[in-house]
Amino acid sequence: MGLEIVTRYVVENRRITSFFVCLLFIGIAQYIHFGVIIKQWSSKPDVDRTKCTCTCWDTVFKGSYEHPVAGYHHVYFNVTSQTFKMWMLTVFAILVVYETCIRVVTLLLTGNIRVTMVVLLSVVIHSHYYSWWGFWGYWNDDFYTQWNHQLLFTITESVSTVIVIYLLDAKIMPESKHLFIIMSIAILHIILAGIDQFIYNLVNWHPGNTFRVARDLGFMSSDLFNLFIALFEIYRDWKRKQCTLYTYLSGRLQEIFACLLIISSLFVFCTRFL
Repeated sequence: MGLEIVTRYVVENRRITSFFVCLLFIGIAQYIHFGVIIKQWSSKPDVDRTKCTCTCWDTVFKGSYEHPVAGYHHVYFNVTSQTFKMWMLTVFAILVVYETCIRVVTLLLTGNIRVTMVVLLSVVIHSHYYSWWGFWGYWNDDFYTQWNHQLLFTITESVSTVIVIYLLDAKIMPESKHLFIIMSIAILHIILAGIDQFIYNLVNWHPGNTFRVARDLGFMSSDLFNLFIALFEIYRDWKRKQCTLYTYLSGRLQEIFACLLIISSLFVFCTRFL
């Protein structure tokens, strides 16, 4: 009886449920990042909180309570345009996670969720989290050498993820144009990663670059999942149409040529200008 009441409350209050799912997800992600991963590859001494000072903190946000040179604080931030951008990016990321949680929870509770798209959404968490942290770091360090390169990957990954979130609803039949886009972006990422850092870091692996290898393996695995699951869904779409493979593909020549154009043009743009 108690379980039934809880279940009914969860179903009827999906936004509240989604809020706590979002909160739990963000909390776990931050703990894994800062509490596990960073400490795994970091061997730095503890900070002496009683003696340390910070001469590069403007102390503006502390008002009249503190002036340079300041002592220890858990978080320092200067009031600059970069700080504003970092803050807005973080708020945007949290809102996107929240809205995505609402969609996932709603479809899950109504039994209308597509499992293959849940898998794809799960495997790109690492990529999107890295994008947020990467841009956050670029602004924080005023380091923009890799900005355009990361921006291309983030935009294309986001396009693919928006389609995945749309197709989470099992009542929406996947169209070949959506699947070809997901597949094209995955192929593009695999090719670019292969000629960029992935193969080099993998071949030249040593204990000092374990973090880079693990990072690149995470990116590559998500793109491989996108590629193979998109192919699987295309195969299912072909079976539903009950036609020959030639008939199926010939009816989608525009989509195929569009995908080839996307891959080739973005590849040339990335290799020549980024």
